[in-house]
Amino acid sequence: MVGTDRIPAGNGSGALGCRTAVPGQVAVPPAADRQETLAVTTTASPAAVRPPARAGRRDWSRASRLLVAVPDAVVCALLCVAVVVALALLLGVFLPAVVLPAGVVAAVLGVRLRPALPAPGAADGRVVLGAGVALLVAVAWFLVQVGHTGQAIGVGRDPSQYTLLGLYLVDHRSPDVGLPQAAVDLARAVPGLRTNFITDEVTAANHIQGTSLLSGMLAVLGWLFGTGGVWAANVVLGALGLLAVYAMGRRIVGPLWALLPVVALAVAMPLAEFSRTPYTETLALVFAAGAVLGIWVAAERGALRPAALGGACAGAVMLSRIDGGIVMIGGIVGLTLLAVVTPDPELRARRRRALAVFVLAAAPVGLLGWLDLRVHSPKYLSDLSDLLYPVLAATAALAVVGWLASGPVAGRLLTRAVRDVRRRRRGWAVAAGVLASAAALFLLSRPWWMVNHKQVDPDYWPAVEWRQRAEGLPVDGTQSFDEMTVSWLAWYFGWPLLLVGLAGAVTATVDGVRRDTRLLAVAAVPAVAAAFYLNAVSITPDQVWAFRRLLPVIVPGLLLGAAYGLRRAAGLLARRRAPAWSGIAVLLGAVLAVLPVLTWGPMFGAREGQGTYDLALRMCSLAGDGLLVQVGNYPPTGTMLPAVQELCPGTAAVQTFSTSPVTLQQIADHWDGDGPVTVVTFQPGVLFPTGVGGAAPWTTLTVPQWESVISHRPRRVDQVVLQVWAGRLDSSGTVQALPAFPALS
Repeated sequence: MVGTDRIPAGNGSGALGCRTAVPGQVAVPPAADRQETLAVTTTASPAAVRPPARAGRRDWSRASRLLVAVPDAVVCALLCVAVVVALALLLGVFLPAVVLPAGVVAAVLGVRLRPALPAPGAADGRVVLGAGVALLVAVAWFLVQVGHTGQAIGVGRDPSQYTLLGLYLVDHRSPDVGLPQAAVDLARAVPGLRTNFITDEVTAANHIQGTSLLSGMLAVLGWLFGTGGVWAANVVLGALGLLAVYAMGRRIVGPLWALLPVVALAVAMPLAEFSRTPYTETLALVFAAGAVLGIWVAAERGALRPAALGGACAGAVMLSRIDGGIVMIGGIVGLTLLAVVTPDPELRARRRRALAVFVLAAAPVGLLGWLDLRVHSPKYLSDLSDLLYPVLAATAALAVVGWLASGPVAGRLLTRAVRDVRRRRRGWAVAAGVLASAAALFLLSRPWWMVNHKQVDPDYWPAVEWRQRAEGLPVDGTQSFDEMTVSWLAWYFGWPLLLVGLAGAVTATVDGVRRDTRLLAVAAVPAVAAAFYLNAVSITPDQVWAFRRLLPVIVPGLLLGAAYGLRRAAGLLARRRAPAWSGIAVLLGAVLAVLPVLTWGPMFGAREGQGTYDLALRMCSLAGDGLLVQVGNYPPTGTMLPAVQELCPGTAAVQTFSTSPVTLQQIADHWDGDGPVTVVTFQPGVLFPTGVGGAAPWTTLTVPQWESVISHRPRRVDQVVLQVWAGRLDSSGTVQALPAFPALS
């Protein structure tokens, strides 16, 4: 049997398309759509073929309607709040009195401007059950993970920057970190003295690397719940990401099969790690799922408001990450393909308009992300301009090509080709399956025959080489490890789930050509992301750090592919009167969903960076209203300079790699600010003699930190011992050691 499993048109209206239909309702397509076999039909599982509701049956209860609405509401509300936060940060009015009321209004609009839920059908219990389980998983996941949030304050990589800026924004209206003029003047007067850990350039304000949206979201929770809210905020976003993935998945694979990617994400290591410490990938995950959600619903009959939702979410990925243009490209490619292969002129015109609305909604939100970088992170934008602007140019070019290719002139030229595809759709489907299978085999086999290399990068080579030496690998700092990206997926989710996911992706490609082109439209988003990041990951390849590239789009796509493939297998077996085998497919899905929990090992209980926040506050208290100078190399947990600058109001802070007495004398001579000069170092013997008969460390701290490895996923929590020596710099350039302070636990 070939049936329909479609979300009905009439998706309602609402801001940014936040009114989308709830899955579980089946509609008979109109005559025009029934003629378009290629675009409107799909092989249905037993759950998809639903008899009409019995007359007189009561409407859903209010609680059921609310429960089913929650996953979609999460996407819409967070999108609207994110725009408010980003605008406030851009304009320098990031204040509770501005953001909180505007955010509440935006969230209410996103939640309340929704359509009435459909009348109950025979399977509405599954819809409610699926939404309820997804919500329970998200809440339980939050409650578990919030007890393991990291407190990494030493800045070596991005998460610490976002954490510090979030703490800073609790009390400041702009993400630009202003510096005391006395510190700026001192750094300009003394060679080798720095006010910024990234660059030698001395400016009146420091900027983080990347967009400021995530830090703004952390600060909002900080306003509401204090410092603990900042630590927990990204875990909240991770839980919302689970609901967003469910909102996307239930429309494509149904309300129960959509639980597979949710559970697999929840029990696996990557989402937890990238939520416990602030990574932008959690926000990007929510918005990427929202983009696919909007594309799927808009693909039904060219509905415009869901297209606006999808476009705005795609733009919001760039609002959270600089590489968000990749999701915009995927959406444009998918909607263009959908319109081009539509033979019915009226439906093609509607889908073409949906493409235009998608682009028009994505552009201003994405532009907001670019403006944030231009104003608040100009050096980062400049450093990555060679990568960013070609992506943005390709986005604009593809939008124009898509508009022209789906137009009436091109439609008349392509009519014969589209009809040929429809007549020979079985052959084209086989060809698509062969190509997709070949691509999957190519990606899987690369570790056996490929060794990729990265171009000259003075920061990249040493980072790779010392890890290779530590792991006993051949030393080649140019090696990019691009060929390992698919293997990384298996490291964290298991080879069985990876292989089933790839098989499901191939199946979806075949079905997209043969039965339901909506599958091609949504598959374009992870396919484009895979073309970028599975091919060239463009990041230092240590784990779990490098896996962040795959989390927002590729991982949900893989897990959804697994759910789709198993659902199709269960449906085929059920129709062939093999219910026992159908049950095995369901059982296999359940096993695969929980399999990633086995990858954790001893990593689960670690709270990375624990104690460094208290160390920073103690350094603030030590320096008071004077100057703090960090001398020597960075500690293994990262430099403490930004922490002092952003957490210590009234304290001036600089750093120097030089340990020369001449440098210290110049600092003493040129410092004209208030308060004493406090000098700290993490290297023994730099400021004064240490060891037997020498100065004891001012304080000692043991910091838990995940191991950083290339050849496998993290399996060990390192206990990094920090020793801090501190002293006062007098006018003669001599440092007098300060007495030891109790060690931090």
